[in-house]
Amino acid sequence: MSTSERRPRKALVGLAGIVIIAVGLAGWMLYLGHSPQAFLAAGPGNDYPWGNATDCSQTFGIYSWCLNGNWLSPLGFGYRNCTDYAAYELNEAMGGSVSHPKFAWKDINVKTPASPNGDGNAREWKQGAINRYGAGVANGTPAVGAVAWWGTVGHGFGHVGIVTSVSPDRQTIRVDSYNEDQHGNFYPDTISTTKRGVLPWPDAFLHIADGPSASGSSADRQPADFAGKIVQWDGDHNQQRASWLVSADLKRYWIPDIRTYWCLRGQGHADAGPISEHLLDQLPDTGHWATCGSSPIATAPVAVVLTPTPTPPPTSPPPAPSHPVDAYSNYGQDNLVGHAMCRGNPGDPLSMPGGTGTQTFTVPAGVSTLSSAMVQVDPADVTAYLTVYVNGVAQATAAAAAVGDTHFTFGPVSVHQGDTVMLSITFTATYGKIITLYTVGHPGGTFTAQNSCPDGAPSVTVTDGGLRAVVSGMS
Repeated sequence: MSTSERRPRKALVGLAGIVIIAVGLAGWMLYLGHSPQAFLAAGPGNDYPWGNATDCSQTFGIYSWCLNGNWLSPLGFGYRNCTDYAAYELNEAMGGSVSHPKFAWKDINVKTPASPNGDGNAREWKQGAINRYGAGVANGTPAVGAVAWWGTVGHGFGHVGIVTSVSPDRQTIRVDSYNEDQHGNFYPDTISTTKRGVLPWPDAFLHIADGPSASGSSADRQPADFAGKIVQWDGDHNQQRASWLVSADLKRYWIPDIRTYWCLRGQGHADAGPISEHLLDQLPDTGHWATCGSSPIATAPVAVVLTPTPTPPPTSPPPAPSHPVDAYSNYGQDNLVGHAMCRGNPGDPLSMPGGTGTQTFTVPAGVSTLSSAMVQVDPADVTAYLTVYVNGVAQATAAAAAVGDTHFTFGPVSVHQGDTVMLSITFTATYGKIITLYTVGHPGGTFTAQNSCPDGAPSVTVTDGGLRAVVSGMS
């Protein structure tokens, strides 16, 4: 299966489905009931509501299907992919709805240094489930309603499905999913420990909707569950939530910046995600900062320095220390639109010359330098070249292979509040004709796509959305 034009946040093999009342099949299938703690089944077969999404891979890349011009479903996964089907069925089983989901992309997404906003691929689901629901959510025991999980199939993007029947000896299961056939279709697969189906026996089973986590909330979690983990408040709706490290004695220490956050993650502190105000109040805030040290203390794998937030002296306070900041932060999902760009592949004249995408923005207060950018560029055999202009003058360049969340490092480039910055991105390739940039949100500024290759990628100007990117630096 080709991955050359793979979009992030979609599993390369199918998204697994969960729904089905299991009956018959040689008499060994377990019945899948109809209750909030079990899967809501419309009867034998497939009740996924978006199976009519149509192919739009020419715009959004391989394994893309669209409804009304969008490839992402209301649950945040790609239509007709395994993750979207599984998420739909889990949401139904947990008593949610499409408009008020109890399980969606944010509930399973895993952030990593390589993908700070997460990619949602099936390979991430096991760790995402553990982060949110605890280590007990994943094991090797099949059960009706559990998520069957494969971490490395599909060129490394993984696969998820829903177990809809289990034999009495638990050696044979049926797993329902989408896109296992690589054509975005519903597919039931019978697998045993001794004889594979289309896929081998799953790597693990995730008991999200068939176990204690089926409530879809943090109501069943206890303060002790968060010892040594990072938490946020579920009422904080800022794009970057405030985070705390919970110590072994169940007290909170504020994480002051993204570097400390990733240092803590790198030393083994899982991100438990947002929790309720009730739970947060049971984890007292010390008013101190968490710092990430190299030497562990007896009760935690990372040293927590109990240093209170400094109080400025009454005379001439020292300047505030420099810290990482985002000068342009636009990596959400609202108003997502893909824009075809010519790849600039000398081996295919239809792709020449490569297109150019640009985005302007105004430097906000509190930013003194720019040094990196993350831009969503479809993973492919493409090299993206970034030029950073400040007030019309080129100040830095960088190049990176297109990998989805594509990272550029440059500079540092000095800026001041009110400066106009323009990002300009061009492409060269060794394969294919078209690559995709994306606009989202309403960040202000102007996005342009400039194309002249014979393949027909359009040139556009967008002011009601902005390049899906984050530009970072120091205060």
